[in-house]
Order: sequence, then structure tokens, then C-alpha cells
Amino acid sequence: GKIHIRGNVHAEGKSVPLAFPAVMVRSDKAALPNLPPETFENDLTENRRLSFAKWVADPSHPLTARVMVNRLWQYLFGTGIVASANDFGVLGEGPSNQQLLDYLAVEFVESGWDIKKLVKLMLTSSTYRLSNTWHEKSFEVDPLNRLNWRHSARRLTAEEIRDTFMDFTGKLKLELGGGPVRPPMPEAALATSSKPHLAWPLTEGDAANRRAVYIHVKRSLQMPILSAHDSPERDMSCASRFVTTVPTQALTMFNSEFVNSIAEQLADKISKETEPTESQIEKVYDVVLKRLPTAEEKREVTTLLNDLAINYQLDKTESMQRLCLILLNLNETIYLD
Repeated sequence: GKIHIRGNVHAEGKSVPLAFPAVMVRSDKAALPNLPPETFENDLTENRRLSFAKWVADPSHPLTARVMVNRLWQYLFGTGIVASANDFGVLGEGPSNQQLLDYLAVEFVESGWDIKKLVKLMLTSSTYRLSNTWHEKSFEVDPLNRLNWRHSARRLTAEEIRDTFMDFTGKLKLELGGGPVRPPMPEAALATSSKPHLAWPLTEGDAANRRAVYIHVKRSLQMPILSAHDSPERDMSCASRFVTTVPTQALTMFNSEFVNSIAEQLADKISKETEPTESQIEKVYDVVLKRLPTAEEKREVTTLLNDLAINYQLDKTESMQRLCLILLNLNETIYLD
């Protein structure tokens, strides 16, 4: 192709052959880390995208595997081995453990780029299974926990919170693939649109209960449960999620139509499946917190349910809805600790 002088399509300059950027090419003609193999170069004129993909995914490429394992580590541990996940260059942060990054990259390539195998390796490691116990001496040496001397609590992402709540009711649909969906949007959110009745055509049936990754993205109209918990903007790359703690999150969790609807569905489900009050209390703890209540928690919850029934004239199901709403709002529910 020819160079377009000053970007003008009508001002053609000299012809330039197809090639990889010179900054990626080493003078010693080594195939990698900085020069694509000769076979890739032969493909350039016929299939440029395939040629580039082959070069990126070559097992000896110095960055591809390291960037991928770093992303997985970031997701599981909160911070990547290289904290600047989008920048492995001189302006980014250096790795906290170069040998670990290299080891994981080699394991990843030798496994045939098997993501599940690599995730299993991380999850079964003694590092991931550490408790969050505080050690004063370790904190003095590594206050940011970059060397992973304890497990750092991680709040679920916005999508994980929504999907987890849906799963509590048994209605979350896990089918893969397909087009976007538009689950029910609160009237207050729709009212911000210039044409509320046209802004969000509702998806009918069970399809609306698909995972949050399939929810249609409309920058001017976002689901409150997602936007309140730092769902990223879609017009730029998001290397890592912000994790803010603001009053609107508590207000959304207690007052939103979505969370209250989940509490109602969960209470109704438990009421149908279990009869004695004590069994219902144990059931809701098991569903939401994946554990049974302590003896003290049982006493406090029983007192609460009795108070709601006697002083507020709520029936058994309504009282259980209040308990469900409380458990949905616990840090234990939305934090991996």
C-alpha cells in the first residue's frame, strides 16, 4: 500500500510493503521475542489478521502468556502480579514476583493454553488458601500485600452481585451464547430517558433472567444494581474495577426494586420448601451465606421475627422477606473473604 501524506486519502506517497512494526523487529533476525517467524511473514500479503494472530499466540512470545496469567491472578487475588494490567512497559509497574509470573506463563503455554487448568493451579495453591489473618511484622514489610502474605477480601463485581442474587432464587439462566437481553428496569431509571416507553424494550420470559454479561448496554440508561457497584464505563478499556464504598450502595441494596424482589422470591421459595420457623432460618442462612446460623444469631433472628409479627402485624412470609433483605445486605454476602 501507499502512504497517505498527512492522512489525506487523495495525497498518495511512496509505496510501503506490508511488514510488522519495526519496533517489534530485532536486528539479529531472531524469530521471537520481537520478530515474527518467517512463515508468518509469508502470510502477510494473503491473510494479515491470521498472520498477526499467529505471531501473538506463538508459544515463545514474551508477553502474551504473561499478560493472560496476570489477568487471571488479578481476578482471583484482587491485584495482578503486575499491578498495571494494561501496561507491561517501562511506564507501568514492575512485577511483584518475576519468577512467579514466568513460572505461570510457562505452565500456561505447556498446558496448551488451558485456562481452566491454570485457574485450578491458582485456586489449589497454598497462597490462595491463606486466611486473612493480620500479621503486624508482615504489614510493616509489605503494607499493600503485594507479596500475598494474607488473603485480601474482595467485593464481588457488580455483575457477580446481580447474578448471585438471581441464583439464590433458583431463576438464574446459565445458557451460553445468544443476543443481549433487557431485564426489568425500575420506573425511576426509565423516567430519566427522553422516551421512557421506548428506551428499554423489555425481554419477555425466562430469557430476562440470563447472566448480567448478556444485559444490553445503554450508556444513558444503566441498571441501578450494576451502576451502584462500579460497573465500568463501556467507552474505554477498564484494566481493573474501581471498588468504591458510598452511601448510594446501601440505599440501592435496601430500597431498590430488584433487591426487594429477590428478597420476596427467596422468602416465598423457602416458605414453600420448609415449614418450621427454625428450619426456615437455617435454610435462608444456608442459601445466602452457605453456612448455618450460630446459636446467638438464631436467638436474635427469632426475636426479630417475633417482633415483626407481634408489633408490626406481618405474616410469616412477610417477616421472612425482611430477614432475607437483611442477609442480602451483609458484607459476608457480597465479599469473598
